[in-house]
Amino acid sequence: MPYPDNRQQTYALDAQKRSASALAIPTVTTTPFVWDTIVNENGVPSYNPATGVFTCPFTGVYIFVLRFNVTVASGTRQLSAGAETWNGSAWVKSEFSAVFDAVRDGEARQVVFSSPVNFAAGVQIRFPFWCESNVTIANGIPVNSTGLTVPASRLMIAAVSSQ
Repeated sequence: MPYPDNRQQTYALDAQKRSASALAIPTVTTTPFVWDTIVNENGVPSYNPATGVFTCPFTGVYIFVLRFNVTVASGTRQLSAGAETWNGSAWVKSEFSAVFDAVRDGEARQVVFSSPVNFAAGVQIRFPFWCESNVTIANGIPVNSTGLTVPASRLMIAAVSSQ
């Protein structure tokens, strides 16, 4: 039996940044973070790895998961992630914005930010990620005998249309 014309659409993205050495995290909130390797993207290509801008392919619920392997040499540092949407003339903070976590003295761990949000088709989103100072991201340890490593950072998006 064929699907009706109004079936739900789905979208999935796995974008990663891989690094052989530590990368400094921006300390200003206006710098969008860019994942430069697309591992998987189904449906219409919606993420631009050159600019870090994601364009919603349909109206629906989007779940964004941002993961960063972070380490700080000393002290406790606050890390923040947010989302900005393009209003036609400027980037503005979206509903999914300014969540934060802390990393402590010599700690190396994965920081995860996640949020489900409703967005309309065509909305453009970018994700700034910033910290106080002296925090870096780097690849994790090999996860199996093939030598695969946890990426330095990862953006995963899953969406289902609401129409």
